[in-house]
Amino acid sequence: MAFARGVRKIVKNYPIKYNPEQVIVDGEMADWVFAAGVDLLVEVGLYNRDTQRVIQFTKDEVLQIARDVWESPRQVSFGKGTDEVTIKYRTHEDPRPPTIWMGSNGMPSTEELYIPYMQSFIQEELAEGCSGPAILSSYQGVENKVGTPGEVYCNLAEVRLTQEAARRAGKPDIYIGQTSATSVGGLMSLCYPGVLERYNTTIAIHMMPEQKLDWTRLTLALACEERGLIPWTSAISLIGALCRGPEESAITLVANLLGQLGYGHGKLATSGVATLAGTLSTPDAFWAVTAAARASEQHIGIPLGSASQAVSGAGTDMALFEKTAQTITYVASGAGWLWYAGCRLGRGNNPTTGLEARLVGETAHAVAGMKAAEANELILKIYALYGDQLKSAPEGKSFGELYDVKKVQPTAEYMDVYKRAKDQLAKLGVPFKK
Repeated sequence: MAFARGVRKIVKNYPIKYNPEQVIVDGEMADWVFAAGVDLLVEVGLYNRDTQRVIQFTKDEVLQIARDVWESPRQVSFGKGTDEVTIKYRTHEDPRPPTIWMGSNGMPSTEELYIPYMQSFIQEELAEGCSGPAILSSYQGVENKVGTPGEVYCNLAEVRLTQEAARRAGKPDIYIGQTSATSVGGLMSLCYPGVLERYNTTIAIHMMPEQKLDWTRLTLALACEERGLIPWTSAISLIGALCRGPEESAITLVANLLGQLGYGHGKLATSGVATLAGTLSTPDAFWAVTAAARASEQHIGIPLGSASQAVSGAGTDMALFEKTAQTITYVASGAGWLWYAGCRLGRGNNPTTGLEARLVGETAHAVAGMKAAEANELILKIYALYGDQLKSAPEGKSFGELYDVKKVQPTAEYMDVYKRAKDQLAKLGVPFKK
């Protein structure tokens, strides 16, 4: 309740107002959102659920956190050898495309389809890393249950199977992301040579919405710092809960990011919002994430990224439209990297495919450098294609129905859907490269 009261009070102190017709905010709005986010972190702090106490910051401390990042190299490298890639800070009209990580982070997979499923992402030409192994709910009859040996057993399988998929895709040393482990012991038991290392993983230290943490977040942050691992810093907010609207979520994202950087000292970060229905594909979500991202672009400078997640199912035009609108929003907000999650809000096994991830990469490369006004107009045009379907989105199909799993290639029917959607998007103004 202290958070809810604080964010409601602070947002009134600034001329921060959601405009559904301008989802890519201007620099002045970004300045206000940053200032309000600083005030929110100072006013409310971070709540430790284990101690039931508040971690407090002074305004000077918060501004120093931002300065420390701004004065740092503002880039970080992952992978090794020919698979090494450097993620760099971008501005909203930077002609350099963001780094693309493709994978199924947080999406479940069956055991028998795991390798071809992950290979479908990693083999994509624009994939410079994997945004994370799919989740195994069990492996060889052992349940993936937090805090038990099964958590370690199944997560080790997630890593090994993803590494095999990467080898088959010809990218053996890429970043492979995070496993589904959540306990400190489960995560740290996987961090040794040949499994999770500095070059191929990040460790999740991010908070729960809104501005809540526990000892596990701080323990993992310390472990990362002592062992030279990069923490996964991820600022997330929910529109319609403690944050009533996109204005409150935007300033919360800034406060959340600064708070995590204060204890985690990350080198890159993600930022994202969702409505209570789970969607990332609405103008209010676009506005909130771009307001916070542009605030970071102008005042923090960390390489910031966001995920693409569709309400609709794979194999549908709508899923491709949702991801395109999200991708343009992120790139036009200064995203330095993008990661791909999936379809159908993650429901069901193997709910997405590498082909949707391909569109994210192709869109990002196409619109890098686009003027904010042009990007804004394009996003709204694409939203008009699917907005009225969000409450009754098509279920689509699963990976096994959309790919020839032996060849790990999309079916002809699926390619027809992809080409049709791309043609429609191109006619609206997405300048896909030939």
